[in-house]
Amino acid sequence: MFNRAILTLAAITVLVLGCKRDEVFPSIGTNVSSPTDVAVDSTGEYFYVINSDFDRTYDRGSILVINSSGEKITSIETPRLGRSIKVAGNDLIATFDKQDDDSDYEIRLYDITNREAPSFVKRWGSDDTTLDMNCVPINSVIEDGYDHFAVNCSGGRLYIGTLKTPRADTEL
Repeated sequence: MFNRAILTLAAITVLVLGCKRDEVFPSIGTNVSSPTDVAVDSTGEYFYVINSDFDRTYDRGSILVINSSGEKITSIETPRLGRSIKVAGNDLIATFDKQDDDSDYEIRLYDITNREAPSFVKRWGSDDTTLDMNCVPINSVIEDGYDHFAVNCSGGRLYIGTLKTPRADTEL
């Protein structure tokens, strides 16, 4: 009886382990997937769409750049769960929710001096040891000509940032 129970348990274990497969998702590229926010640059020529991929179709989210004619120009891969995107002058702030237990909430700063190719400048996350960031970012605000920006979070937290030159020295 005991041997039969062990054999049954071993067979079930082999079946369960044999069925486990790593999920493989395609790259998001310039596709649109669960967009949660859109912003326009100061010229009105470029739109920036934050793709969240809530339905888990792709391996990542993205910031998609679209010109005023509707042509998809480029895409920058980001964490999957984008929340908000704001543009002011040459600065773009994007916020991201935690996508699983092994990831972090994030706030990212990009430089859009080249409107068609945003470049990553700085990241703040819940794993940041220099900042006590206990924050699920919901939204942000940034205005052209101001040296400050703000990010509000669920649970009532608010963070104020100061834009520095160079932008990599920006503080939150």
